[in-house]
Amino acid sequence: MELPVIDLAQYLQISDQIAGVDLDPQTRGLCSKVSRTLSETGALLVKDPRCSARDNDRFIDMMESYFGMPDEFKRLQERPHLHYQVGVTPEGVEVPRSLVDEEMQETLRAMPKECQPLTPTGPDPKWRYMWRVGPRPSNTRFQELNSEPVIPEGFPEWKDTMDSWGYKMIAAVEAVSEMAAIGFGLPKDAFTSLMKQGPHLLAPTGSDLRRYGKEGIVFAGYHYDLNFLTIHGRSRFPGLSIWLRNGQKVEVKVPVGCLLIQTGKQIEWLTAGECIAGMHEVVVSNRTSDAIKAALQQNRSLWRVSSTLFAHIASDAVLKPLGHFAESPLASSYPPTCAGEFVEQELALPVIDLAPYLEISAKISGEKELDPHIKKLCSEVSGALKEAGALLVKDPRCCDKSGGDNDRFIDMMESYFERPVEFKRLQERPHLRYQVGVTPQGVETPRILVDEEMQEKLRAMPKKCQPSIPAGPDPKWRYMWRVGPRPPDTCFQELNSEPVIPEEYPEWKDTMDSWGNKMISAIEVVAEMAAIGFGLPKDAFTSLMKQGPHLLAPTGSDLHRYGQKGTVFAGYHYDINFLTIHGRSRFPGLNIWLRNGQKIEVKVPAGCLLIQTGKQLEWLTGGDCMAGMHEVVVTDRTINAIKVALQQNRSLWRVSSTLFAHIVSDAMLKPLGHFAESPFASKYPPLYAGEFIQKQIAVTKGKKKELQ
Repeated sequence: MELPVIDLAQYLQISDQIAGVDLDPQTRGLCSKVSRTLSETGALLVKDPRCSARDNDRFIDMMESYFGMPDEFKRLQERPHLHYQVGVTPEGVEVPRSLVDEEMQETLRAMPKECQPLTPTGPDPKWRYMWRVGPRPSNTRFQELNSEPVIPEGFPEWKDTMDSWGYKMIAAVEAVSEMAAIGFGLPKDAFTSLMKQGPHLLAPTGSDLRRYGKEGIVFAGYHYDLNFLTIHGRSRFPGLSIWLRNGQKVEVKVPVGCLLIQTGKQIEWLTAGECIAGMHEVVVSNRTSDAIKAALQQNRSLWRVSSTLFAHIASDAVLKPLGHFAESPLASSYPPTCAGEFVEQELALPVIDLAPYLEISAKISGEKELDPHIKKLCSEVSGALKEAGALLVKDPRCCDKSGGDNDRFIDMMESYFERPVEFKRLQERPHLRYQVGVTPQGVETPRILVDEEMQEKLRAMPKKCQPSIPAGPDPKWRYMWRVGPRPPDTCFQELNSEPVIPEEYPEWKDTMDSWGNKMISAIEVVAEMAAIGFGLPKDAFTSLMKQGPHLLAPTGSDLHRYGQKGTVFAGYHYDINFLTIHGRSRFPGLNIWLRNGQKIEVKVPAGCLLIQTGKQLEWLTGGDCMAGMHEVVVTDRTINAIKVALQQNRSLWRVSSTLFAHIVSDAMLKPLGHFAESPFASKYPPLYAGEFIQKQIAVTKGKKKELQ
C-alpha cells in the first residue's frame, strides 16, 4: 500500500478565513481524507510549499557534520539529568519498547511472520539530538521538559538552522492538526490550541552506517512515539518501516519535497483511540544497502540522519478525549491526565543494563581507571537513585525474557500462600519481631497511619499525587527468609536468626536461596556503580553490606478476597533498609513517588528488576538519596490482570518477589565521604544499623489484628 500524499497548498490559501463549518466541499473532503488516513494508517505524506527539499538538505548537511565529530565532543552536550530531553543522547541509551513491554511482545508473537518487526539485540545504536522549538511557558510545573537548549561549540549556524527547519516543521504539523480536527468534526483549533507553548522537540537521529551498515541491524526498535504528532523530512538513507492499523508492515518511501507525519500517543488520548499511536522501526534494509553503495561512490557521509520533530501538547494542558470522542465506549481507557505528567511517566524510570559493568567490574580499583562509557553508566545509576529513588535494571545473571528464575520463585510462593491459614501460622515467629518466617495479614501497620509528620506532608500534596488511604493494617501476608551468611557474633541476634522452613516444600531452601542470592548479586553491582557515581570508593556501600541481615520477603495478597479497585495491600511507606529489589509481579499495582512528588504506577518490563532506595542509603548519603515512598493498591491494571488470570485458570494470589538488602547490623550508619560535609549531615547522626532497624520496626509492627 502506498501512503497518500496530501498537498497542503489549497488549505493554506484559505485557512485564515475558516471560522466554522462553512467549508467548500473540496476542502472539507481534503480534511476528511487527512483524519481518515491518520485513523486508518497512523501516517500520511504531505507537501507543504513552505518546507522545501533545500531546507531539509541544509539541515541534514549540518547534522551529518555534527554526528561525524568524535564521541568525546558530542558527549559534552549530554544532559541525562533532564531525561535527555535536551542536548545529545548517545547510542546505547534509548531502549526499544519491544524489548521491555511484555504486552507488546505478546502482540508481536501473534503477528504473521512477514509483518513482524526485526528483533533488536539491545539498546538502539543511534545518536539523537534534542532541540526545543518554539516558545515555552514562563510558568510551568514541568521545567525540565521545557529547559533551555544546548548549543555545541564550533557550529555558528546551529541555532538558525535548527530553528528555521524546526519552525517550518511545526507549521506543517499545525496545518495537518487543523485539517484533522475539521475532518473529525471538532473545532478547527481543537488540537492546535493545546499545542501552544508545547515542549516541541526537533530530534534528529544519527546512525553510523560505517560501523552499523550490515543488513538487519536495528537502529530504532519497534515502538510508538509518546507525543502528539511526529514529522520527518526525507532521509538520504531509507530504512523506516511503519505498521498500518490493519497490521500491515510498510517500508516508507518519502518522495522528494514531501514530509511524513505519524500519530503519537497523545493524539490517541485526545481521540479516545480513534487514532492509534503509529508503530515503526528503523533498520538497515536492502534499500539502505543500495544507498550506502551510492554514497560511497559519491564520497558522501555515511551517517544516516533523520530530520525528525516531535510535536507535543503543552505540558500543563490536560489530555482527555475531546468533543464527541468523550462519548466513545473506549473513553474510560483514556482518563484525564496532565500532558507533562504523561510524558514524565513514560520517561521516568531508566532501564540500566548491568552487563557492560559486570564485564569489567573485577578490574576496577579506582574511578580513574574507568572508561567514559562505564563512568557515565555509574552516574546514571546514582542520578536515578537520587532523583527518582528508583531504577530498573537488567542483570544477565538473574534476568531473561522468559522470567525463569522469577517465575519458579513465584510459582512456589503462590502455592504456599494458597495453603490454609492454620498451616501458614506454623511459620510465625512474633517473638523475633517477624524478621523470620511468616507475617500474617493484619500485622504490618502502614507508616501512613502512625507517622504524624508523614500525614502532614500528605495533606499538602496535590490531590492527584496523594496516596490511597488504607482502612487499617495491611491485608497481605509476608514471608521473611534470610539470605547470605550472618556474623558469628553480633549484638543483634534476633535480626540474624535461623530461617524457618515450612513442611511439605522440599524445594523451599534451594529456591529461596537461589533467587535470593541472585537478587543480592544484582544489588551489590548497583551499590558499586552508585558509589562510583557518587564519587565514593567502589566498595563504600558493599563493604558495609557484608553479612548484613538481608531478607527475601515475598508478599502474598489474596485477590479473590481483596480484588476490589482501591484496596490497599501496602500503605504509603518507605523501606527501612539499604536498597530494596523487586522481581516482576504477575499483577500490577505498585505506585512509587519520585523526589519531585510525582506519583507513578510502575511497569516492570519482562526480564527486569526494580530497585528502590531505603532509609539506610538516605543515612549514608546525608539525605542526597531519600528513602523512596511507595504503596501497593488494586488499580485498573490489576483488575485487567485478574480477568486474564481467571480466563487462564491461574492463581489469584498477588506475589511480590521482594528482597530487602541491609547494612550489617553491627556497622555504624553515618554519612560517608564528602556526604559528611553536607549541610544536612547533622540530621543523620552515627547510629548502629541494628539499633536503627529495631527502632523502625517498633513503629510499624503491632499486635495482630485480624481482617474480616
